[in-house]
Amino acid sequence: MTMFKRWGYKRLGSKRGLTLIELLIVLVILAILAGVIVMAVGGVFGTTEEQAYNAAKDEIQLASIAYMADSAHIGVLPTDLGAPGLIDICLLLGSVEGLLREVPDGVHEDNNISTCGTFNDSYAWYIDLYGNVNSTCLGAGCLTTGDGYQDTWP
Repeated sequence: MTMFKRWGYKRLGSKRGLTLIELLIVLVILAILAGVIVMAVGGVFGTTEEQAYNAAKDEIQLASIAYMADSAHIGVLPTDLGAPGLIDICLLLGSVEGLLREVPDGVHEDNNISTCGTFNDSYAWYIDLYGNVNSTCLGAGCLTTGDGYQDTWP
């Protein structure tokens, strides 16, 4: 007990508890920890959707390149006219061994030119003269139009 008196602590007798300052400090620490956790978890959900978009874009890009490299379609883009424009996903499904096994998530009904199934998601995929794949967001949750992830995913 003499050790505590030496450090400036006094025994409160039968009274026990925390002072108002101590309670406020604990609440501030808990609020900071809660904020850090919310920010860490919130960032995970947004990035997974963007990664799924990028994976679908890469999958369509690779399938388009394989389609154009196939001996039956050399230099022909996977569109309804073979020219730059809206990609016909149906041409990439099973036309050449190993292109697309199924329609990737995020494909809009506008890409269903040959009518090979039903899909109505957010992004219409286009291909330019050089074989680069781009998208336009046409879904209900789209913030803007233009290429790239638009904060919406099926």
